[in-house]
Amino acid sequence: MLRAKGFLAAELFWANQDGPLAGWAALAAFPIDPAGNACWQLTGQRAIPPGATHLYARCVAQDLLSAEEVWTEIPAGFRPEPRSAETAVRFLLMSDLHLSSNPGRVLRALRTAELPVLLCGDLTNDGREEQFRLFQRCIETAAPGRLVLPVAGNHDRLLCPEGDVQDHYQGFQRWALERAQALGCRVWQHPSGAYRALWQGVEILGLQCVAPGRRFGLREGGQPGWLERCLAESPAGAWRLILCHAPLLAHNPHRKDGPPYFAGDGELQGILDRSQRLLFLSGHTHCSPNLPGGGAEWDPESRRGYLDDGSVVPTELAGEPLMPSDWKDGAGMELSLTEDGVEIRARSIHSGAYYPRGYYRFEGGSVGLTEGQRRKNAESAKRVHPPQPAGGERV
Repeated sequence: MLRAKGFLAAELFWANQDGPLAGWAALAAFPIDPAGNACWQLTGQRAIPPGATHLYARCVAQDLLSAEEVWTEIPAGFRPEPRSAETAVRFLLMSDLHLSSNPGRVLRALRTAELPVLLCGDLTNDGREEQFRLFQRCIETAAPGRLVLPVAGNHDRLLCPEGDVQDHYQGFQRWALERAQALGCRVWQHPSGAYRALWQGVEILGLQCVAPGRRFGLREGGQPGWLERCLAESPAGAWRLILCHAPLLAHNPHRKDGPPYFAGDGELQGILDRSQRLLFLSGHTHCSPNLPGGGAEWDPESRRGYLDDGSVVPTELAGEPLMPSDWKDGAGMELSLTEDGVEIRARSIHSGAYYPRGYYRFEGGSVGLTEGQRRKNAESAKRVHPPQPAGGERV
C-alpha cells in the first residue's frame, strides 16, 4: 500500500539502501487515486531477488514535471538467503525465435548469457531449409562450444509442403544432437524424434509435439510410453527437464479454459503426476513473464514445476493500466538447479535487465552435482542405456 497525496502514479523497484537494484527492471507501475492512495499485490509464486533489502517507489507528481522517492525496509525474515552458485547447473531457456531471414534477434538472444541453451520450439518462422541453415550459422557464431538442445514448434514444420514432404527440422535436430555429443553430452534419440540427454547430472527429455501440417499431438511414434519409461529409469537424484513446445492445459496460467493444444494432453499430465523432481518447460504462448499471474507453477510436495518461458519475439502484454514499455521485449530465462531447489530469472534480450516479475525461487529437490555424484549418474546411465537401446538410437 502506498499513500502519496498530490501524486499521479508510482513506479516500484526492488532496492537496497542505495536505490533500485542494478540490472533489474521495474517491479510494478500503477496509478495513485485522487485521495493519494494506491494498492498493488504481487502474485504468481514470485520471489524477492537476492540483494533486495528495501522496496523503493518513484512517485510522479500531478504536473508530470517532478518526482519524489521513498524507501521502506523489507522485514529481515522475508529477505532471501543467498544460494551458492558453485554447485548449480545452469541453462538459458528460450522459445519462439521465429527466424526468417534477419539473424540479428537470434544472435542477440543466444548472447544473452554464456550458458547451455534449451530451445522450446518455433526456432524458425516457416520451417524452410534455408532458415534452419541460417539458425545453424547463428549457433556457430554466437554460441560456439556451448550445448544447444532444441525441440520443434509448429512454425518449424512446413505449412503447405506442396509436394516437398521433407521435414527440414529433423536434419537440424540431428545436427544439434551430434554437436551436443561432441561436447560431452550423452544423447539417445527415439524413432519418433524425441530424445534423451544427460548433461552434468541433469536429464533432459525432448518431446516432439508437432506433426506434419503443424498439427499438435504426441501419440504418433509411442512418445508417451517412451517418456514414462525414461522417467522411471532416471539416474537417482537427477533433475529431469522436459522440453515441449506447447504447454499443458492444466498448467498454462495464460489459457486456463478451452480445449487443450494437443490430443494426449491428459495422458501426458498423468505420466508427469507419477513423477517427482522435474520441470516441464514450454513456449508457444508468446506471453510476457511480466503478466500479473506469472508464468511458473511449483508443487513443493512433488517437487514438480511448470514454466511458460514466453518468447524471444516481442511478448503479449496486457492486464494492468500502467506497464513499462520494456516489459514487452523478447525474453529468455536463466534456469539454475541446485541441491536446494530451482531458481528462475527472466531477462530481456534487448537491455539485458532482469525482470522482477520473472524471478522465482522454488525449494526442494535433489540433484547429483558433486563430481562423485556425476560419475555415479554417468555409470547409471550406461547401465540403463546401452549404446543401442531398444526402441532408440544412440546419436
